[in-house]
Amino acid sequence: MKKKNSYTEKISDFQYLKMPSIDDDIFYQKLHWGLNQLSPNQQMVFIATELDGYSFDELSQELNIPVGTLLSWKHRGVQKLKKLIRPEEFYQQN
Repeated sequence: MKKKNSYTEKISDFQYLKMPSIDDDIFYQKLHWGLNQLSPNQQMVFIATELDGYSFDELSQELNIPVGTLLSWKHRGVQKLKKLIRPEEFYQQN
């Protein structure tokens, strides 16, 4: 008899969990509100890298800003978004 490792068991158990649905309207409202709470630099780098598909290298070259600065702005912005927006606020009420 072949023994399953605990990692495999956890993955197979996870696929049967019913995940709650996310209300897209609420999600986009909260995201828009949260992005407006960020500094202009944090907004710009988040939107460019997450929504517009820029890489940090491309953005750095286009704006003549060091990659490290862009990374710092994004990191601070994401940390602020994590404090402002709670994922449980997006779930649909069934």
